[in-house]
Amino acid sequence: MNDELATALTRAAVRTEAFVTFVVPETRIAKQAREFGGGLEGRTRVLYALADEVSAMLRGGMGMTDVTWLTSPQLALAVRTGFAPADRVGIIDALAAHQTDPSVCTEVPWAMAGPSGADTTMRHYSHDAWNSISSTIKLPDRGACLGALAPVLTPSEPGERRSYTVVFPILPFSRADRQTASGEWAADMGEGLRGRLQIRQRSRDRANVTRAHRLDAKLASGHALTRPYAVACVTVAKTMRVAEFGRRLDASIRRAGFAPLRLDLAQDAGFAAATLPLGLGLTRKADE
Repeated sequence: MNDELATALTRAAVRTEAFVTFVVPETRIAKQAREFGGGLEGRTRVLYALADEVSAMLRGGMGMTDVTWLTSPQLALAVRTGFAPADRVGIIDALAAHQTDPSVCTEVPWAMAGPSGADTTMRHYSHDAWNSISSTIKLPDRGACLGALAPVLTPSEPGERRSYTVVFPILPFSRADRQTASGEWAADMGEGLRGRLQIRQRSRDRANVTRAHRLDAKLASGHALTRPYAVACVTVAKTMRVAEFGRRLDASIRRAGFAPLRLDLAQDAGFAAATLPLGLGLTRKADE
């Protein structure tokens, strides 16, 4: 009876958190920072202005009711609970005791935000008393709603934590222009050859040509080209079989309609990208 009740309440008893992180490279922010006075203060003013724009998009386009930007101590707490989910219990107790006793420390120093020990193996990432397995998700060419990944976040049993991140890296304009021009040239060339050989053009071919022209038009009008990808991660205690939970994660991804790819030999990078709200990703240096 207790096992059946726990299984039935798993979906209703899941606590979720959502983080949004935007990263601005130094090559893009340096000029505007000089206009705001330069130095760290100038860069901070630029980031605050961008944060206001992102907050408006989250409240308007995505329907968020409240947006709170984390301070440095709050970000350290998020990083620490990312490595050790069980530490949240002590932090909650400290926050409750701080209301009656201001001398109670509720912060986590950045020197203690990381794991006390970590080992990277071939099939999983071990940190503190926890193991994690990460998989990348191939997104469809036609796009997908963020809600389509909701089944990936549903844990299979208590004690399991799941997290995923969707990254939207912006390609440099020169690289995006070359890629768009190559795609448009290939589409026009294919269309011309099919017309010269009197080959019937299929609906898929027409859709590819139309999409190539629309993409070039958007790029010419000032839009940016992104290459989005997603990374999912499952974390369990070392007393539980992490390989089994990794298999369940892959099965959940496939049930949601996506194809998973296990990040073997790069589990530490996958964990950092999917769990820690630090703006980390799997983008290669050549694509930045």
